[in-house]
Amino acid sequence: MISTAGRFCIAVGLASALLAQAPDDSASSKAKKSEAAALKAAPLTELPYSPSLDVTAMDRSVNPCVDFYHYACGGWIKKNPIPPDQARWDVYSKLQ
Repeated sequence: MISTAGRFCIAVGLASALLAQAPDDSASSKAKKSEAAALKAAPLTELPYSPSLDVTAMDRSVNPCVDFYHYACGGWIKKNPIPPDQARWDVYSKLQ
């Protein structure tokens, strides 16, 4: 048999679980929902992420059949020369 304290704990647990699943009708929740709806409706002016193919990093003056690496990365290499105090340089080196 469950004691009164045990029943109380079960009731409080069930009530908190039900309240956690209840819809949030607060003003901040409504503002977040309307902001999300506005973002979906408005056209994007810029991408929210970096695309996987950066055409500005390409060097189209190189024949891809001859040197595909410099065709794909030559623009980035020209824009990001290795600093004199570094042995190598990449995207992640810029973050340090």
